[in-house]
Amino acid sequence: MAIGFRQLSFESLRTRAQELRLHGLLAQGPEVAQELWVAPLVQWEEDERARRSLERRIKEPHLGGFKALRLRLDLAVKV
Repeated sequence: MAIGFRQLSFESLRTRAQELRLHGLLAQGPEVAQELWVAPLVQWEEDERARRSLERRIKEPHLGGFKALRLRLDLAVKV
């Protein structure tokens, strides 16, 4: 997973950090973007937020009640 982290541009990291609302990281500017730990940190944050989002959507779907379907096979169209 560490492959390609160095090749990310400052603009790419800045955009991703803005989407994640990492304002402290954004305040440091381009000099911190060159640090080796920044790209993995942003990736870890994106991955963890996606995992938690999926977990939350699965756990709390708020679908309500279901009504059983009754199929009438005698009304089915015969091909």
